Amino acid sequence: MIPIECVKIIQSSIPRMIDARNNTILTLDCSYSYDSGDVKLVIRWFHNDSPEPIYQWIPESNIRYVGQLIRPYFDMNFTINDDQYSKYRALRLNIISLRQEQSMIVVPLSLSGNYSCVISSIANQDSRQSQMIIYVPPSLFQFHFVESSADQFALECLVQDVYPEPRMIFIQQKNYSELSSPSSINVTTINNCQNEIVNHRHHHCLYSAWFRRPIDTILMAGTIYECRIQLYGTLYVRKKRIKIIFPTKKKRETDVGGYIMVN
Repeated sequence: MIPIECVKIIQSSIPRMIDARNNTILTLDCSYSYDSGDVKLVIRWFHNDSPEPIYQWIPESNIRYVGQLIRPYFDMNFTINDDQYSKYRALRLNIISLRQEQSMIVVPLSLSGNYSCVISSIANQDSRQSQMIIYVPPSLFQFHFVESSADQFALECLVQDVYPEPRMIFIQQKNYSELSSPSSINVTTINNCQNEIVNHRHHHCLYSAWFRRPIDTILMAGTIYECRIQLYGTLYVRKKRIKIIFPTKKKRETDVGGYIMVN
């Protein structure tokens, strides 16, 4: 009698972080080895700690189940290959919907989280798990001088349409020294549609945030001002810098002499 080789996962492909502006289609996959003599092969996907699968496929009967979480985004026609025991093993998701009435990207927050693929048969069971985070980089990121009063001016930093909630940091460097520790600033954040339900689906709209930082009227040569943004739970970091190239007294917003952007 020829021994049956147990089913075994070879590789899992679950994207760690997803830029939703540039990746609207996601593929989550688990490739595995199996023996055609093995029976009762079942492919299941789980999300977070839910005991119920979000997807299940039984190749022998070619029956598929798609859970409510991914059903609005799931591509039923997608196949990873032509093999009858693995062609429907992967998840293909369209993660972004566009609200035409507001021209707004709406992010399906609930799709972020831990994903587990479980491959089982009579002979064996194997599984893999990984976390996936969906984020949206800003559509606009600005850092510039503005007038705050007749004899005072400030630096303003603005980000629009990001997800998750941004963290904004202001840093100042003087006299060519090392950058100082991040300064305390008051950041205004707006999200007008948190936890909104669109077409019976839970979505999360985007954040906008900004701050104004008063600074000295006399601009010292060599001073560098920096605005840095981070998106919570991700590795996304961006920054913009303004460098004072010669001493000047800034009197109005249109007076741009004396500094350059050094992004």
